[in-house]
Amino acid sequence: MKKPKLDKVKQKKLEFAGFAASWLEEDDVLSDINNVNHKIESTIDKSEDHNEIPPPNPRQRGTRSTS
Repeated sequence: MKKPKLDKVKQKKLEFAGFAASWLEEDDVLSDINNVNHKIESTIDKSEDHNEIPPPNPRQRGTRSTS
């Protein structure tokens, strides 16, 4: 699947934040949802088994200075 440049940028931002992206073809989602569901479940199972996808980091909050 060829991803547009903007999608690659979005994916890098998501991965930097600790998320994983999985790209699916629109036609598959519309016409073969059972296989799409299987692909998603397999990806989740693999990540849990091998701990490949870490949970997202909690947001870091800055400290507010009072002047």
